[in-house]
Amino acid sequence: NVDSEVMFSRAGIRQAFNQLAQLKFNTVYPAVWNWGYTQYPSAIAQQTYGLTVDPRSTGLQHRDALAEMVEIGHRRGLAIAPWFEFGFMTTADSEMASRHPDWITQRRDGSQIWQEGIYQRKWLNPFKPEVQQFIQNLVLEIVTQYDIDGIQFDDHFGLPNEFGYDAYTVQLYRQEHQGKLPPSSAQDPE
Repeated sequence: NVDSEVMFSRAGIRQAFNQLAQLKFNTVYPAVWNWGYTQYPSAIAQQTYGLTVDPRSTGLQHRDALAEMVEIGHRRGLAIAPWFEFGFMTTADSEMASRHPDWITQRRDGSQIWQEGIYQRKWLNPFKPEVQQFIQNLVLEIVTQYDIDGIQFDDHFGLPNEFGYDAYTVQLYRQEHQGKLPPSSAQDPE
């Protein structure tokens, strides 16, 4: 869904998958979690932050692009492995960040914005059970509702070392380090 219109129409999927099959590709990794939104109709997303699919992608509204990709891809001999591209990232202004500010981690100075180019993003705290459960629920939703061939996890499931200074994570650190506060430098291996 980034720099490509393929998934925004059934015809686009059909044309792209025909070409991939002709070129002897065997696997497609369609983004299903990107920018803090699902790219398929998700009951989990609806329950968690009030939207079933990315509201900015008009080509994804009122259809199930993932189901179409599975159907068309399998007919052409392509394996489909949905890609959780954004991992623990979300956009700074997403419904996720707005509805669950306690799920966002921060730097030691309290800042939360992760700037990549012109985009402001935030990181979900991977240590919080609610965040873990949310991601797990998305994965389970996909593997139980779609005939997929695998799952692709992104490198954004790793947390940048400068984050993790939110109150929840600091408390976890203190429990594991006899009450000591985390080091002031995020570069400190401790």
